[in-house]
Amino acid sequence: MQTCTRDELERRLRQRVTALARVRLLPGTRCETVTGSGPGRLDRVRHRGPGAEGPTEVAADLVVDASGRSTSVDRWLGDAGLPVSGKAVVKARITYTSASYARPPRDHQDFDIAYQMTFAPDVPCGGVVLAVERHRWMSSLFGFEGHVPPADDDGYLDFARSLGNPRLAEQIKNGTREGEIHRYTNPGNEWRLHHKNARWPERLLAVGDAVCLFNPVYGQGLTVAALEAELLARLLRERRAGTRDLDGLSRAYQRAAAALIKVPWTLATSSDLMWAPGGGQPRSARFAHWYNRQVLAVAAHDPDVWARFVRVLNMMAPPSLLLRPSVIAKVARRSLTRRPG
Repeated sequence: MQTCTRDELERRLRQRVTALARVRLLPGTRCETVTGSGPGRLDRVRHRGPGAEGPTEVAADLVVDASGRSTSVDRWLGDAGLPVSGKAVVKARITYTSASYARPPRDHQDFDIAYQMTFAPDVPCGGVVLAVERHRWMSSLFGFEGHVPPADDDGYLDFARSLGNPRLAEQIKNGTREGEIHRYTNPGNEWRLHHKNARWPERLLAVGDAVCLFNPVYGQGLTVAALEAELLARLLRERRAGTRDLDGLSRAYQRAAAALIKVPWTLATSSDLMWAPGGGQPRSARFAHWYNRQVLAVAAHDPDVWARFVRVLNMMAPPSLLLRPSVIAKVARRSLTRRPG
């Protein structure tokens, strides 16, 4: 597995994108609004560059909203007299605190990732350390609701020591912090249901966090965005091969993207629903949570089940990989042998 910081990943992606002859970047430019050339369309982008006296408007064949959680799509739709898409929200207030540590010169570990998962309702704290570029560890500690990882060195190390995986605290203690300790609180999961908006406009579509925000603990956001990009590329190739214009593409994309999002959304929210006090969760969520608990317990001692779980978690395989007869048999065996009496 290749591990790196978000900065390094984005730097490499930017280099590859800017190397494309047909791509032109407008540095420091802010999108003011998106308007339409006609009813039911949003295909004109009004933007303002640094130092510009006024905005510039560009007519686009296709507008892709990749502005993340700060998207203004609700305002664009409202200003155009179109209905705003509904939302599905599952709250899971997770705070994560991250820092980078230079490793000792002779630090040669036999692992690149050490991870402690949160798991509702009994394990509200977790963390991860990743071996990243320039011989460093990238650490992120996270906690649910009131379990907030501190942003000072002593408190940060103490929080890591409280976790079940001792390797996190070991690497933090042995490393030398570089830069600041950063803290961020994510309120949970939010899916803008554009695919259910009967009046979704032509020539506008959304990708990444602009359409669906995931609890970052599960690490699904970047993967889903990449899969959405592949989906859009395929739909565009099909249009080109069929000599069809782009009318109808935006709605076709949002429907297909919803089918893609459904699996990681279900995986994340079935766990996050279990943080809610007092029960009342859907039966499907309770079963999924129970089954995941059993799979993780088996995976701790079974390399094959662990490998399957990691593939599903990283969206390299469908959840059905964990429902194969061999895995179900191991889960059932563990459940039966642990039953009282």
